[in-house]
Amino acid sequence: MAKRYLVTGGTGFIGRALVRRLVRDGFAVRVLDNNSRGEMESLADVASRVEFLQSDVRDPIAVKAAMRDIDCVCHLACINGTEYFYTKPGRQCRE
Repeated sequence: MAKRYLVTGGTGFIGRALVRRLVRDGFAVRVLDNNSRGEMESLADVASRVEFLQSDVRDPIAVKAAMRDIDCVCHLACINGTEYFYTKPGRQCRE
């Protein structure tokens, strides 16, 4: 049985590359993302093989649900980039 991965921030620039690689390597992949920096359409080529949950990692109930039956977590969710660093400092992964 293939390992099941949760990728937080899976529709972002780095996340979607990782999701594609995991799918290509035969793993089951679940993505948790609020799409603040990406969109599920960016994973259109693998969307049928990915379980997508639109939510925020700051929501403990959503994270607990996303973690169900998962073997490994790749945590990439974070608001980054210089624009957000200066304009939304309270949202830097800890709000």
